[in-house]
Amino acid sequence: MKPEDEKELLQRTKRIETRLTQFMIAQGVTTEHKRPVVEPGNPTRVVVPSRHTTLSEIMAVIPAGGGPVDIMIGDDWLARMALAS
Repeated sequence: MKPEDEKELLQRTKRIETRLTQFMIAQGVTTEHKRPVVEPGNPTRVVVPSRHTTLSEIMAVIPAGGGPVDIMIGDDWLARMALAS
């Protein structure tokens, strides 16, 4: 197998895994998938488990009508978001 074929196979496998995991979560199956959470004691900070976290998952935990919140991966700043009222 050529290196470019291996790369494409790996990319396709990752996409299938991501879609399958999202489907399982939507169906209520318990997975190892972690969701974003508002940092305890700091409502202006949302901690996400990885850069693969979906925007809809992040938006689901941001308080509506509040000020902007920092989106963090561990101690690394990723973005600042606020939901429109």
